[in-house]
Parts: sequence; structure tokens; C-alpha cells
Amino acid sequence: MSDGIDIYFEGLKYAFFSLCFEGIIAEIADFLEENPDFNKFVVNSEGQNALLFAARIGHFELFKYLLEEHHFDINSTDFAGRNSLHLACIFNYNLDIISYLVEQSPNFDLDHCDNAGNSPIHLASLSPIPSLVIPYLVSHNFGLDWTNHNGHTLANIASSNRLSEVSYIIDSINNPASELIESEAPISEIDSLDRRESPKDSPSVRSGNCLISNPIVFQHQI
Repeated sequence: MSDGIDIYFEGLKYAFFSLCFEGIIAEIADFLEENPDFNKFVVNSEGQNALLFAARIGHFELFKYLLEEHHFDINSTDFAGRNSLHLACIFNYNLDIISYLVEQSPNFDLDHCDNAGNSPIHLASLSPIPSLVIPYLVSHNFGLDWTNHNGHTLANIASSNRLSEVSYIIDSINNPASELIESEAPISEIDSLDRRESPKDSPSVRSGNCLISNPIVFQHQI
């Protein structure tokens, strides 16, 4: 009997994360109303609850809805110790969630590092938009000289992984008066990180080092 119940709730969990992936708030609200016994704080295989998952996918309105209407813990972390800001820095293609957490969330722990001691500034090396994310974080007092548990700064990470775009961004921040020619800026190398997602599971990650479970694989050492 318990096996049947487990299968039933696993089905609900899959349906819930599928709806979160689509990001249609009205359908999520209907689902939760129709399944009052469902644990909306359930986590996926990587320890991400719906709030973290929304941050990872980049669904800003869903992210705010879960915080404001369902009172998710804004400082939730996944199995790797990554919080919403870490995930947004790694995966998002805009600054919506990042700026919301940094500028409009007084209860959010901006100093949190993942299990490997990585702050958002370290994980920004993985961002698909590093030219936006890195200067934004630096402008809000995230330090380029911060080190993780391996003693690595963002510059060390960029150098060891041959991320020339990230290195260029760091140089332009450190030398704002230098004559860096925009046309010489390297093309983004985000594709070289070899991101692969499994359709069988909801993507999930966590703050900190880039050791991520099955759905997402990075060829990138932090």
C-alpha cells in the first residue's frame, strides 16, 4: 500500500515541477488548490524546492509568487549549498532575480557561500551573460579578490578555465581608464561549458562549487 502512495506522490511531485518549469502561475495555483495535502516545499533530486527551481529557470514572476504568496524560505539552499542568487548568477539571461535579491530583499543572506566556499561572484564565471552579471555584482560590493575554499578568485577561475571573456571583463573593471577596444572583446565561451540537461528530471543545482548532479554537467573547474 505504501508503495502505491509513494508512486502517487512522486507523480504529483513530477507534475508540480513540470508546472514550475512552464512558469504559468494560474496553473500552479490551481494545482495546489486541487491537491491540498501536497507538500509544496518538496525538493527535486538535487535538493531544489520550487523557489530555487524558479531561480534556476529564470521565472521571475513565479519566484516572487512563491515568496509572497506561499512564504518559501528566501534563504533555501540545495544539496550543493547553492541559494537562489547562486543559481540565478549561473543560469539566468537577465538580472531580474539577481537585482531583486540584492536590492529588494533585506532578509536575504548575501554573504552565503556554497559547500565549496563559492560566492555569487565565483559562480558568475558560469553566467551566460557575464558582461552584465560580474560588473553588477562588483558594483554591489562583491569582491573580485574574494577566494573560495580552494583559494581561487574569479580571476584564477577564469585563467585556469581559459575563459577569456571573463578575464577581459575583470581587466576592464580593474582598469576602467585603460584603452580596451570593445571590438577586441572575446566572444562568449558559454557553449564551451558543455551544459547538458536530462529531460527525465527537473533541473536543479545549488550554491557553491560547480559540482552539479546529473541533469547539468559543467566542464569547468572552480
